This record gives sequence, structure tokens and C-alpha cells, in this order.
Amino acid sequence: MTCAERLAAVLSVSLLAACAPTAPDDVVGGGVPKLEPSERGDLLRHEKAATLTGEQIAANVPEYDLAELVRYDVDVYRVYYSSVYKDTPEVLSGLVMVPRAAGPLSHYQYHHGTMLPFPSSDGEGSLDAPSLYDGSGPKDDANQLETRFLVAVPASHGYFVSAPDYAGYNITSDLEHTYAYHPELAAVSVDMILAAQTLAEQLDVTLNDRLFLAGWSEGGGATLATHKLITEEHSDRLEVTASAPFAGPYHMSRFYREIMTAEGELDSLAIYNWAVYSANTLSGLNIPAEEIWRYPVAGALDALSVQSQRPTEVYQRGFLDGFAEGVEGDFLAMVAERQDLHEGWTPRGKVFLHSGEQDDIVPYYNSVDTYTALLAADADVVLRTYAGDHYSPAESYFRTMMSDFEELLGPPP
Repeated sequence: MTCAERLAAVLSVSLLAACAPTAPDDVVGGGVPKLEPSERGDLLRHEKAATLTGEQIAANVPEYDLAELVRYDVDVYRVYYSSVYKDTPEVLSGLVMVPRAAGPLSHYQYHHGTMLPFPSSDGEGSLDAPSLYDGSGPKDDANQLETRFLVAVPASHGYFVSAPDYAGYNITSDLEHTYAYHPELAAVSVDMILAAQTLAEQLDVTLNDRLFLAGWSEGGGATLATHKLITEEHSDRLEVTASAPFAGPYHMSRFYREIMTAEGELDSLAIYNWAVYSANTLSGLNIPAEEIWRYPVAGALDALSVQSQRPTEVYQRGFLDGFAEGVEGDFLAMVAERQDLHEGWTPRGKVFLHSGEQDDIVPYYNSVDTYTALLAADADVVLRTYAGDHYSPAESYFRTMMSDFEELLGPPP
């Protein structure tokens, strides 16, 4: 989607929101009764959304021939759980898929990639939130590729699968999404794991002690950030068996530096700018907008509506100077401390990093730098490289990930 198309979509969504009927005080979006947050990770409510046969799951992914990986029918549940947003208790939503298979089952959590914070004409927008999945194939306004493919197929293969929406989607669509800000993404993802495991108990589904994490793009970063948070703060109750992030931003300080020092046009500058806005706002750094941008930015939608694809025409000169080689301003120092995932920790459990060598959205060096640093920290880490860009290796990534998981631990029941 071009910048102009994004802006048109933003305006149309704003008009729709202004004209939309107001929900009763005791009801939120989608007719879900209002829920009050409690202890983090508590499961507050669940509802069965669908039951899908294995044949339906395979047919719902016409992009790939995955029939041999489909084994079981699957029950689909929407869940609502207690978590946090900007250090404030909040109720979030997500999806759980349960195969009709004999246990004990391994738990696999998938973290979705970038979803624009408004409906998109080609999918990949807010209607693609996992918990909004209705069990169908692709639609014009809700493509749901990641849920149809990277959530439903592993479930039918025999994994107990959870998928967080993150803050800013479905039940929290009134909030700004915490785009690419790893501390927030990891926190809500850990809470989703705990809530999903509570649902398993309530459904009398037996889980083993295997926990797998996966994700693509923004979700790749969320995956590794969740692995890091579990290793450092939740090892008393959770243990990651293996994670497999694909094309994620991990070396964030280098990523931002290279964006801000680019002289030409960047096709993905709108979403990079969204990440800048999120990092500045969510970190508490709160550099005044007029010191960062050359146009008015008061929210995430403004950040997405960049006026140019050239960083020099979007950002103030003084802000860009902070990214020059050898200079580490407040923003970059904050990013290095809070968002870099490539170094400074040693994962418990195995890490399989996946990336296309020609990725022009999240550059390959993110995975290479992370592999090099984690290997030096004595981590059990593997780098899987593909001849492709940000999207083309998706099927190879999925098949390799499934093979890696099963070779490491044996196939699920």
C-alpha cells in the first residue's frame, strides 16, 4: 500500500469510527461483555469460535500445498486474558486452537507480524487479528494468512496453539498498538502463554513440558523478546524448548541507525516511522514531536502517514544527527538498552533464526548479528538462511521450522 493509500484508508476509518453506533456501557467491541483485569496471565473468558476439519484447514491455505502436514480436526477458541498496557492492567484478546488428538500435547505459540492499525483493502490490517479469525479462507479485507497458515496448520499437525493479538487489536482496538516495542510485546505474550495453559486445564487437555515459540517480522522480534523475558524473569514456571523467529528486528540500534542515515528513499519508511513513534512513546522518553518530525505527529496514524520516503525529509536534522556514526543520543541509547535482542543474554532452550538474504524490509544483518552474538554467549543457536526476501521464504521457513522442532524433540502425538 502506498503512502497515499494508507492516508486514504486512515481517513475512511476515522469517518467510519465517527459514524459508528456507540456500544452499551457493559459491552465492548464484538458484543463481548466488559471484563475487568485481575492477576496478569489470568484467563478471564473464552468462547468457542469454530471447529475445523483437517481438510478445511488445508483448503483454507490455497497459497501452499500442506495437505501432508494436516492430521487432526481442530477446535478454535477466542480468549480474553489479564495483561498490561503501558504498565496499566488491561484485558487483551487472543486465539487458541486445540487439536482433537490424544495428549499430552506440546504448546506452540505464534506471534503475528505487522498489521496496520486499520482495515486494509488487501488484508494485513486490523481485521487480521488472530482472535477475529472465523475459520474461513482468505478474504479481501481480512486475508488472515498467518492465522490460516502458521497457526491453524500446526494445530492440525498436533500442537496446542496460542496466538496473541497484542494490545491495539480486537478487544483493545481503541488503544494504540505497541508496534515493534519489544518489552511490551514480550510481556503480553508471556501472559498469553499462561492464559492458554489455563484454558488447557479447563478443557481437560493435557500438555507436556515442551514450549515452542515462533513468529514472523514484528512477530519474529516478539518471539525472541518473549524467549528472553521467559529466560530472565519466568524460568520458575515456564521453559522454552525452542524458538524459531523469522525475519525479525533484533539488532534494533543498528536498524534505527541505518534507517536514519539513509540518503535515498526507503519503501518501508512508514512502518519504520510507526516503530519510532512507539519506541519514543512507550519507553517514556517522550522526546517532543517537533524535535523528531518535520510534520505534525500526534499519534500512530500520523506516524504512518509520512510525507516522503526520504528520512531527511521526514525527520528533523537535529534528530538525525543523533544517529551519526559515533554519536549515541537519548533515543538510540534507550533502544540499545531496552530493545536490542542480539546480545546481552544467553537463551535457555534452542534458537533457530530464519531470514531471507535479500530481505529489504527487515535486513538480513538482524539475524546474522544475533546469531554471531548469541553463539559467542554460548547459546544453542542455529541460523537458517534462504535465497529470498521478507516474504518468499515463508513456506520454506514453516517446513524447516516444523522439521527442526520434530527432529529435536520428536513429533507431537
